[in-house]
Amino acid sequence: MGKANLQRGPSWPSYVALTMAMVVTAVFFNNCSNEFRLPAANELASLEGLSVCESEQASMFMSVVHPFARAQCVSCHVTTGPAGASTAHFAEANKRDAFFAFQLPGYDKFKAYALNPGHVPGITGSMNQTTIDVADAAWNDIVSGSACAGADFASAYAAKTVEIPIGTTTATAKTLSWNLDTATDRPGEFAGATFEIRIALNTPVGGAPTYYIAGPIVKTAAQGMQVKGISISINGLKYIEGTTFLGVDRYIPAGNTTTPLSSATMLKQMAAGAQDTDTISISFNHLRAADPPVVEPVPTPTPTPTPVPGTPNGAILYANACQACHGTLAMSTKRGRTAEQILAARQNVPVMANNAAVLALTTAEISAIATALAQ
Repeated sequence: MGKANLQRGPSWPSYVALTMAMVVTAVFFNNCSNEFRLPAANELASLEGLSVCESEQASMFMSVVHPFARAQCVSCHVTTGPAGASTAHFAEANKRDAFFAFQLPGYDKFKAYALNPGHVPGITGSMNQTTIDVADAAWNDIVSGSACAGADFASAYAAKTVEIPIGTTTATAKTLSWNLDTATDRPGEFAGATFEIRIALNTPVGGAPTYYIAGPIVKTAAQGMQVKGISISINGLKYIEGTTFLGVDRYIPAGNTTTPLSSATMLKQMAAGAQDTDTISISFNHLRAADPPVVEPVPTPTPTPTPVPGTPNGAILYANACQACHGTLAMSTKRGRTAEQILAARQNVPVMANNAAVLALTTAEISAIATALAQ
């Protein structure tokens, strides 16, 4: 895999810092007010399927971040914003879509750019430290709680890799790799698959050394894989604030060597500094070798059979088309008429030629009338 440069550039984060300044200020002023509340049940109804941890994060996002994002950030952070301005559409009106977009960069990425004085001079930098401290307290109350502490889910399909050293890291990304068959707590289950990530080290102006983690990929062999919920641990400690890859839920077909699980980048600040001895490990909420998902075919509707017409009822047909002129069937003036005679009369007798009910009769129906007249 080729190396990728993950140095900070003039992409969407230039808008993130401004938004973060607004967001964290919102936390500071609303932490003790009625604005800091859990969303109503109907607001979270569309988030069914999230873990308890993610649901609590969604509550914080919906009550604190989203109102300010809608008020201040809709010019950029929506799907209809300027082309290339941002892929973090956390100001969308739909709260479900906005929350999932917020997860893409993750809280720590907001924090990194909010404290970088060179990012948006006059808006980002140390003047936000007090506000960030308050935002940290609100966020960390959630991510360090019991719900998030158990976010790995002790399930039959949870898995964790061994720790490996990160080693010397620069602003140019390097690739780290695990053989999933030999370097996890479930050896021999993953059909020769490997997991890779790219990691780089950058120090934003005025900020702490920060690991940039991107490009998670499962390289499969002869067997496909199911992958859900990826978490990162640095030096043996799970990075619970790093939610960027928690939303991964993918089936990876056999023979995949190029398609990453996510195009996002996770940032992990190292307040005490990054060391060559730092280690990293990966945990998965769900990881297993799997066949392709079965797509149930759409059943072909059984065609409604064309009804086989029965024998026409001559008595009823006579009553509808002929009785008005020729009397009842039993007293008809045309008893004994054959089908050929009736057809000829329909062509030659003006009253019959102008009678819609008579003209609508089929040959079979005329034959049935003749049969009724003969009885």
